[in-house]
Amino acid sequence: MAQQQDYYPGASVLHSGLGLNGQIIDHHAQSAGLSSMPSAPSVLRKQNVACDACRAKKVRCQRSSTAERCAQCINKEVECTSHYIEQLQSKARRARRKTGGDAESGQRKRSRQLEGGDVSTPFDDPVALLQEVSMATLQSSLGDTNGETSRAGRERMNALQNPLTKRPSERRDNLLRYLFSPTPITHYDFGYTDISSVEQCASGTSDLWEEDGGRLWAEAPSQAHSNVSEADVTELADDLFESYFSIAHPRFPAFNPDQFKAQYQEPDTHPDGPVDHALLAVSIAFGARFSDHPVIESDRAECTARDESEFGAGIRPPRSRIVQLLVVRAREVVEAQKSHRVRKLLNALILVNLESLLGQIPTLGDRYVPYHYQAAVKHVIVLGYNSPESLLAIKDEKERATAVYAWWMICLVDGFRSVFHRLPSSLNEINYTAPDLPEGVLDKAAGPFGEQADHAVVWFSAASMSSALCRDLSRGLWNATAMKEGIRIASLRSYIASITTWKDKYLATLGVPEKVPDDWDFLNAITATGSDTYLHALWLVIERAIKDFGIYELKRMAEGESVSVDPDHEEIRQKIKEESERAATRINGLISVLKENSYLRLDPLVLYQPICEAGWYFASQGRAECQTCVDGLKQYSLAYPSFWDTALNMERMYALQAGANANGKVERQSFIDSTESNGGHGHVTPLETVPITITGLGYSTLPGSIPRELSQDAGAILSGFVQQR
Repeated sequence: MAQQQDYYPGASVLHSGLGLNGQIIDHHAQSAGLSSMPSAPSVLRKQNVACDACRAKKVRCQRSSTAERCAQCINKEVECTSHYIEQLQSKARRARRKTGGDAESGQRKRSRQLEGGDVSTPFDDPVALLQEVSMATLQSSLGDTNGETSRAGRERMNALQNPLTKRPSERRDNLLRYLFSPTPITHYDFGYTDISSVEQCASGTSDLWEEDGGRLWAEAPSQAHSNVSEADVTELADDLFESYFSIAHPRFPAFNPDQFKAQYQEPDTHPDGPVDHALLAVSIAFGARFSDHPVIESDRAECTARDESEFGAGIRPPRSRIVQLLVVRAREVVEAQKSHRVRKLLNALILVNLESLLGQIPTLGDRYVPYHYQAAVKHVIVLGYNSPESLLAIKDEKERATAVYAWWMICLVDGFRSVFHRLPSSLNEINYTAPDLPEGVLDKAAGPFGEQADHAVVWFSAASMSSALCRDLSRGLWNATAMKEGIRIASLRSYIASITTWKDKYLATLGVPEKVPDDWDFLNAITATGSDTYLHALWLVIERAIKDFGIYELKRMAEGESVSVDPDHEEIRQKIKEESERAATRINGLISVLKENSYLRLDPLVLYQPICEAGWYFASQGRAECQTCVDGLKQYSLAYPSFWDTALNMERMYALQAGANANGKVERQSFIDSTESNGGHGHVTPLETVPITITGLGYSTLPGSIPRELSQDAGAILSGFVQQR
């Protein structure tokens, strides 16, 4: 990949502004024939002639020299003074007497910057330059033919500068204009801007795959994106909402779809007010990841063709620039709305969704920190939702059920993130009083169970036990002592007992059963597969830790030390090996079923971790079974393109290990070794030196499109697989 700085759009981004009708103007796009919108008129004027009154009011001063009275002062019959200019000139004269010509030229430069009339004057601060360009373009677009800003123009400019004066419907429309703009927004007229993202890319600190190191901002829009009208934006947003509520929302059902849509459609009159902008942006972006809307598909086809022309086929994943922009801008909106700072349940739910939307894990690797999720944890704890007494105090039944579901989902996510990504847990047992839910908390069950309260209680109980188990694993496996000295046999015995207890108690109810009900649909199948695969993936985590760090007692014995060893240590080690093999095989089989039905394309960052664990397990042994996981990750990358590189890394490890096995060199490469060399699943540059002869891994083997109506046969297919096993 080219360096991030190479993609900084430079001056082309700085020529964006607001047109006469509020549309975005991008002169770079116009020069490329990508936009037919008219540019704003430009008015030239002399420097350092604005009077004190016009300067204070920040309006254009119409006079050619300081000796004249300006039109504004004449109309208002006030004195037209130039004290500010005189002070500048006096300072310049003193500087010339002191240091000569250098001081004079420097002062003239600073005077021009303070005056702000010449928008092409270079600034040391790029953000200030972006703001200056935006305001100059806005003022010129509101002026009359003589360059004088009218009262109506000033009122409109003030309204644009202060979004709070707008009606909720106007602010909603401006948000949509911002989200779907084909070019970078470098002004504040819509209430949101791309300035910070552009600056982050320019400084080489981009942390999202979607920004592509800045290439996103320098790249021209696709023809499909350029042709989207304002009416098309409304229709496209509606479609993305439907995509979100039918695919992503059922996996984390924290919002009421009917209320959401009513607030969105009637923001000015709805009794609960408009939809929160952060929620609106995240929902649209999340829906876009899974959308098959013609505009998204056309945009993806054009952008993918560009990449194939530049990099070659199969090097980069299929991508949609529209989706990339929506993801980046959703984060900007969340941050602008201060969702991290304002502690309320809605913001906690938004932040958890945002963490899954961004999907930064493959991009950041061992630098990944779940920042948004951690903020959500703090919100719910401060709100008191970690206490049954506080939950019972919530009067509204639906709000109470949502709070209960949100809390235990956050606990579950915290546990799995910590154990799979070797991160410290954000929660522990002292953060909540008891795992049991008192009677009355689930009068209206939340979660994917509707009104099935009994099943919901089982799910919440399993979530509590799962989160505690994962935190226990995380503390025992990923501490500095264990990493240096090895894992103690007593800890391994405890882990075996805990996983076995969970399996015996909950797997038959929450996992994929031997006989699947006839009425199972996509949601039932994918949810059960998630519970099933995550449980089995824990065995692979333990096996990986043993390979990486060793067993404490055995390492001491190998070094000649006298230590007490559990007499069952061989049986314990063998048990973990057997369960790991069984777990990888089961995960591989279930993922194969989901892949064949194109369900992985519709997974909102839930099943990726079991896929990776099973894939690395087989690839590290040079076993061809990893091909199923590679194919699964490539299908996964249709929604999350960053996982394409994870699939390429897995291919590379398999090729290396398979080659070593064929040559009689059985050298197992650990998971850590396979990821640290390139920052954790980053772009794999050494692939050219590894002869990959695996076939059937390209997108040509996958369905060309995802049907809108999800298959109802998932239950039968999964049932057949389980019975075969």
